[in-house]
Amino acid sequence: MTTASEATPRSATSKDSTTDNRSGRVLALVLAAQFMALLDIFIVNVAAPTIRSELHASGAGLQLVVAGYTITYAVLLITGARLGDLLGHGRPIWPGSASSPRPRWPADSPREPGS
Repeated sequence: MTTASEATPRSATSKDSTTDNRSGRVLALVLAAQFMALLDIFIVNVAAPTIRSELHASGAGLQLVVAGYTITYAVLLITGARLGDLLGHGRPIWPGSASSPRPRWPADSPREPGS
């Protein structure tokens, strides 16, 4: 005996394909962000000998510079994620994207030899 209150089977394929598509995009975004974070830390480690000679730092001082950079990066990343949760994911991304390369512009500018 069947009743009218029984649910009719829904097509699961449309919802599953939308979820799979969204999950794939989220995974790609997370992997790209993780790659960029590792690349950034790798660049600091490659620059470590220059940092050591320019700042006349010891091995412990160099470790402190790298650790301080990594912790600062992590704190700003977590703060940005929290702002995204509070304000919506679209609003905080543009100021962050616009401001992230600015501290590097002076370092990338060509210098005169001996200056």
